[in-house]
Amino acid sequence: MSSPVVYVAQEVLKRTLDGERIPAFDLTPASEYGELRIVVPYGVFTGSENLLIKIISDNLKDYTARDYLLAVGDPTVVAISAMVASSVTNGLVNLLKWDRRMHKYIPVHIDLLTVL
Repeated sequence: MSSPVVYVAQEVLKRTLDGERIPAFDLTPASEYGELRIVVPYGVFTGSENLLIKIISDNLKDYTARDYLLAVGDPTVVAISAMVASSVTNGLVNLLKWDRRMHKYIPVHIDLLTVL
């Protein structure tokens, strides 16, 4: 059985004073839950919902109920990623939520089938 994967909804970069693009967030703490994989890379135009859904669907095709979704980036990307992940696993989605006080990610397990 393979290790869990943490799917990062969208790669978020920022510019340094030198103009270099670097990650906006240190996602290293999330790697405690699995290998990090970007769902929507930085710079992908998200103005077309159909293209966005295709990219997200392609990148989440191997998502399992053991994996996690890290809700980072454009809210539309995060929402579509959660919907696609849920459709692949029949309503099961594991999210990682940042806890500012504890300075770490907390897993949130969602099973839509038990609440709907």
